[in-house]
Amino acid sequence: MNVGDSLLAGKLYLRRRKTFEKFTPLTRYIIEEISVEILFSLCFGRMQNVNPNDIPIVFDSAFERLGFDPSCETLEQAFMRYFKKNTVTVTLPLVGTQFYYWDSEPEILEKLCDNLSAEDLFGAAKKIRKTKHDFYASLKTTVQAEPYNPHDVNAILVCIENIEAKICGNPGMEKAGHIRALAAKILRESKPKKLAYKSELARISDGQIVVRMEV
Repeated sequence: MNVGDSLLAGKLYLRRRKTFEKFTPLTRYIIEEISVEILFSLCFGRMQNVNPNDIPIVFDSAFERLGFDPSCETLEQAFMRYFKKNTVTVTLPLVGTQFYYWDSEPEILEKLCDNLSAEDLFGAAKKIRKTKHDFYASLKTTVQAEPYNPHDVNAILVCIENIEAKICGNPGMEKAGHIRALAAKILRESKPKKLAYKSELARISDGQIVVRMEV
């Protein structure tokens, strides 16, 4: 399990569910401390629905840490209560990225690889992967509440440094997307006075932008 990435840990659990459930005590021990974060990322960070039968160990462990009582509160209310009392770090994918112009793979990055030598393709590829990883990790990311957003007062906007501009020595932030509305609602209502969140770009995979943010 990737304990630094609640969304990735949840997706890994879903992909390897049968294997993990063969070792229930060990799996529960591994995920116990981040089970709340995993459940939040899977249930409210993504668009896909998740039910207790999909990830029973995660649900059981998270419900225990949340102190969730379905007879007197909803799951959303349980998360709000928990986030009010605790500081947690979650990884969440962005939505609405198609409405903005932040480009995760600008042409200028491809041009930097044009002069690769075939004689050392493997070594060069390793260096490129590491350099690219370090470069993306260096990109400044801001996660900011938008209480005056005309469409959603709970909206949370994510801006990331423009890659091409940074390479050209003229760094600047650009809108990249939003946190999913339901997740944003829970985060904003749990800590309404918090407008800016400590954050970083967690990863980009399968065309999906994922940020890590402290709640």
